Amino acid sequence: MCSGLPETSPQPPRRPSSRCSRRSPRVCPGEEAGAAGLGAEAALRGLRALGLSAGQTLLIDGASGGGGHGALQFAVGEGLRVIGTASPAKHDLVAQLGGTPVTYGAGVADRVRDVASQGVDGIFQTSGASIDELLTLVDDPATVVTIVDFDAGTKGVRVNGGAQQWAAALSAVIALAERGHYVVRVGKVFPLDQAGDAQAYSAAGGDGRAVIVP
Repeated sequence: MCSGLPETSPQPPRRPSSRCSRRSPRVCPGEEAGAAGLGAEAALRGLRALGLSAGQTLLIDGASGGGGHGALQFAVGEGLRVIGTASPAKHDLVAQLGGTPVTYGAGVADRVRDVASQGVDGIFQTSGASIDELLTLVDDPATVVTIVDFDAGTKGVRVNGGAQQWAAALSAVIALAERGHYVVRVGKVFPLDQAGDAQAYSAAGGDGRAVIVP
């Protein structure tokens, strides 16, 4: 099962992603297990707040980022149709994980309409600053959940925070990983004495998770 960090020193940088698989000695290698938790918790928390069912259409704004990446995989696993915004460079990643990619940023609402003529049933904003455009895609702002725009509550959007679903999130990761269906994107692994460098890497928008190991 996914547990623990590696006991030996890593060789950074690692490949940008790894598919956890039951064929591995553990479901997830140590670095991937370490990187899975935070994004998975935020992802599951947001999806549960939306409460969508299989067959419905979900838009994830920021589908290639930490929380969005996990939400995309959970939602596809639950039978949702997922549209995910990302930079053009990350469109292949979104598609490989089962989503329909669209480019994020200005004009995103029109691009979503192009691929979802029947509209979307819910929106999960995990990054970006497109809340006003996203709201044009729904009749009820309560069908939009954000974990990044804490002022959006004044517009009727549900602001979600708290990090209270760790156990459920890790169980959900393990359930997908046991089928070889959960990808964790590790950008770079840092030893403990380079924790400051890891923080700087993340703050600079590093491609994939920064993982700190003993």
